[in-house]
Amino acid sequence: MTSYLHASTCTVKSRLKCCVTQPSEQKSVLAALAAQSINISVGFCQGFSAVLLPQYTLEYPLISYEQASWIASLGVISNPIGALLGGMMVDAVGRKLLLQSIVLPNLIGWLITTPEKRGVLSALGPGLVSTGIFIVYSLGAFIHWRKVAAICAGVSLLTPFLMYFVPESPLWLASKGQMKEAYNAMFWLRQNNSTAQQELMEFTKDRKIGETMTFKEKLGLFKRRNVLKPFVLLIVFFMFQEMSGIYVILYYAVDFFKSVGTSVNEFTASIIVGGVRVFMGAVGACLINSFRRKTLAAVSGLLLGITMLGAAVCDSLNGPPLVKLACVLLHVSFSMVGFLQLPWIMSGELYPQDIRGVMSGATSCCAYVLIFFNIKTYPQMENLLTSNGTLYLFGICALLGAAYCLLFLPETKGKTLTEIMKQFEDEKKEIDPEVGYTKEKETTIEGKPVHRRHSAGAAVSLEKKDFPWMQEKN
Repeated sequence: MTSYLHASTCTVKSRLKCCVTQPSEQKSVLAALAAQSINISVGFCQGFSAVLLPQYTLEYPLISYEQASWIASLGVISNPIGALLGGMMVDAVGRKLLLQSIVLPNLIGWLITTPEKRGVLSALGPGLVSTGIFIVYSLGAFIHWRKVAAICAGVSLLTPFLMYFVPESPLWLASKGQMKEAYNAMFWLRQNNSTAQQELMEFTKDRKIGETMTFKEKLGLFKRRNVLKPFVLLIVFFMFQEMSGIYVILYYAVDFFKSVGTSVNEFTASIIVGGVRVFMGAVGACLINSFRRKTLAAVSGLLLGITMLGAAVCDSLNGPPLVKLACVLLHVSFSMVGFLQLPWIMSGELYPQDIRGVMSGATSCCAYVLIFFNIKTYPQMENLLTSNGTLYLFGICALLGAAYCLLFLPETKGKTLTEIMKQFEDEKKEIDPEVGYTKEKETTIEGKPVHRRHSAGAAVSLEKKDFPWMQEKN
């Protein structure tokens, strides 16, 4: 019994390692959290329609289903454009300035955190979004929607204030030739002279390789199988995600609970949902680094389907309203441990480094288009299928999504980017995971190979030549 308890304690400790940071990592984690703080404002935008619509329809009862669907979906309609433009602007003006302008926080998070913490901090994005949603739901239950909007506008100033204390992205500085400033910024983040040097040396090497390519060769990178296949896989994943009802419950929370019919006041139910999302978002952030991506996605989708079908069956049999509420709350909980976060996280893991920003933006653009159509058509779909029929549809789609993840989704947890890309390549030649074409011969520093692990943990060889920006720091 004692040995069992000891083993259980060790297991729990190993699961919690993802949430613990070493002193040398604290600044990079704090910088990533400052960047991720914008997600609170994203949560405000996502949750606002849920509290706006029920109050607005009371003030203006002649609003049609079509008009209501436009109000709910307006918060998403500009996201596809923002996703595309953000990927271009981030290279032009820098991550810090763009963040202070309230645009695309996750890009800087991918760049400044260590590989071990990247999964956790990426998963914190949805958690902070959930925090914003919870705040909006809570405010909307007690005060007028105009006051809620004013409060949200004030809180949105948090991110540019926090980013004032964070240095510019070292990789962006290096791409502009400001190597000394890039090294100082990297040292600030890593607090380790050797690590800072190695990461910038690797980036400089890859940048020189990219500069020697012709425009036709660069364009050819987008046609590669290891770019197109993950793009298609992620888009299909996003389709199942949207049709599982995750975002419908989010954007129509109050009206959704009213139509489903629970014994709890719809505003109270939405607040409970917001609280559950916050708690499960924190749980999901730790689980992301502890379990395989494929397993999490499949199990999450399976549980989503079971709980939503449970709510549908309960509704068909006129079961207890509290059972329906419990099923919906479980649906929200299980979405936060895989099905919601993983397609967004994997869009930063499956592409070669040199086109990751552009392809992640393109993937996000398509995802936001799907979300928009899902939210826009929900009122019409509910009219056509009834609220009970939509519950069955969401449940079936979630189960199909779970099967899809199990059968087709590539595993990225614990694998190098080279191993991930080999799953998408027919060719036998060795592929450089950073740049997407034939890998160069390994080089060494003072007779020893030097490696740096990027986002998926791949080792990349470095070559030390002339780096006048290097300085010794303790």
